[in-house]
Amino acid sequence: MKVSIALLTIFTAVLVGFQSVSADQHQATNVAAVDTTNWGTRPENTGMTAEEFIRAEGLDFAANLVKKNGLNTFNTPTIASVDNQILTTPNVNVLYTAAAVDTTGGFTLNLPIDDTRLVTAQIINLNTHTTPVHLNKGGVYEFPAGQFDDHVGILVRIGVDGKADAEAQVKVIADELSVDAASANPIPDYDLDKLLATRTALKNEFAKTPIDSTGGMVESVDQITDWEKYTLITAGGWGLSGPERAAYKLIPGPESIECSTVTVDAPPVNTDANGFFSLTIYGK
Repeated sequence: MKVSIALLTIFTAVLVGFQSVSADQHQATNVAAVDTTNWGTRPENTGMTAEEFIRAEGLDFAANLVKKNGLNTFNTPTIASVDNQILTTPNVNVLYTAAAVDTTGGFTLNLPIDDTRLVTAQIINLNTHTTPVHLNKGGVYEFPAGQFDDHVGILVRIGVDGKADAEAQVKVIADELSVDAASANPIPDYDLDKLLATRTALKNEFAKTPIDSTGGMVESVDQITDWEKYTLITAGGWGLSGPERAAYKLIPGPESIECSTVTVDAPPVNTDANGFFSLTIYGK
C-alpha cells in the first residue's frame, strides 16, 4: 500500500498582543551567501543558490497575484478549498486575501476594524521570506519607504463562523480593506524554469523526513539558525505563520487504509483579542 503523508496544522491565532511598528524597525536586508555544501539536496544542482531560490519563490507568489488582481490590490477574499487557495496550508475557519505591494514610496494599509473577530495582516519580505510585521488589530497603518524589501506580500486573515458569515464578511472586506501605495514598480523578473526545477527537488527532499515548522518563519534573516530547513520550508509552504501563531508538522501516513488518531494539547490562546485554535489535516 502506498504510504501517504499528512500535514497537520495547529492554528493558534493571536497569541500575542498588537504589534506596533516604527520607521526604524526591520529595514530591508541583503542576504550573505549561504553554504549548502552539506545539504541533502543542493539548490545549485538545479541552477540557483539558496538565497536566489528564496527570493524567486517570493517573486513568483507576487507575480501570480499581480496577474489576477494587479499590483497594490487585494484579491477577493475566499474560504480556501482544494481548487482555490492562496497558501499551501490554509485554514477553513478563515477568509484569506492577499496583495503584492510596491513599498519603495511607502504605503498605507487599511484593515477592517472589528472587535468581535480575528483580523490579522502578515507583511512578508519577498526577498527573504521573513515576516517583520504581523498586525493583530484593524486600523490604518502607515509604513515609510525603506522599511521593507522593495516589494512585499501582505496576507490578511479574517476569522469567520460558517458560510453565511463568510459571505457577509466578503462584502465588508471589499469596502474596508485596501492598500494605498505611492509607487507601482513592476515585480522583478526571475527564472521560472530554474525556480520550478529547484522547487521540485527541494520539495522531494522536504518529503523524505517528517519535519515541523519550528524556525521556518522569522522576523529577520539574522534569526535564521538552520538555512537548509528554512529553504526546504520555503519550498514546501511559502507564507506560513510564525510559531506564536501556528504550528505545522509533517507526519507519516498509515501503511494501509485504516483509522488514525491524533491527540493534540490545546494551545494557549488570547481570547481577548478574538483568538481561537483549530486543527486542519492535509492529505498528500
